[in-house]
Parts: sequence; structure tokens; C-alpha cells
Amino acid sequence: MEDKTERKKVLIVEDDHDLAAMWAVNLSRHKLDVTQTYTRKGALHVLKGEKPGIIIVDMHLPDGSGLDVIREAKKQDPAVQCLVISGLPRKIYEQAALDAGACAYLQKPCWWEHIENVLPLR
Repeated sequence: MEDKTERKKVLIVEDDHDLAAMWAVNLSRHKLDVTQTYTRKGALHVLKGEKPGIIIVDMHLPDGSGLDVIREAKKQDPAVQCLVISGLPRKIYEQAALDAGACAYLQKPCWWEHIENVLPLR
């Protein structure tokens, strides 16, 4: 019997390809439909055609700020859950991320359990 339920979409925006791949594997275990991109431009392109329910985004991307991705996603769907995971200091950047619409800010390195505790993965 085929499962016709729509899987929740997740967009990962992370310029570290290995880290993005690791997160994608873990998210796929939760039966989530995962799309990866590595740049601000790539994320904005994905958002034109897809409406993810969850976005995991790095703050510092090769071509700009992850905050732009959050703002655009929130414009399209205010209910989207945006998690920032960044190597930039939490003390300095967390408030800007929250002001842009992020639900939380985790500083790298962080454990997968931290991500699971913040996001609605089920």
C-alpha cells in the first residue's frame, strides 16, 4: 500500500557540504523531504518553487547573509520554522536572527540532539 501523506519539506542552507549532507541524512530518517543548497542565491531560488515547513540556515554564506533567506521565507509563509546554526558568536548574532524570524539560534559546533530539541521534526 502506497503512503499518500505529504512529507514535510526541509530546506538546508549550509555552505559546508559535509555538514549539510550529515543533517540531510538525519532529517531523512524522520521521513522528511530534504532539499540542500549552499548559497543565499540558491536558497532564494528554491523558495520561488518550494514552500518548506522548516529551514536550517547558516548565518554566514559565501554570497550573503542567511538572514535574507529567513526574511524571504517568512514573507512567503509566516509559519515556517527557521533555525540558524552558525559559527558566528551567539551573543552577537542571536538577536538579529530572532528579529529576522528565526525560532532559535544554535552555535556550531552543536550536537544533532540540540537540533531535534528545537525543531518540530514529527
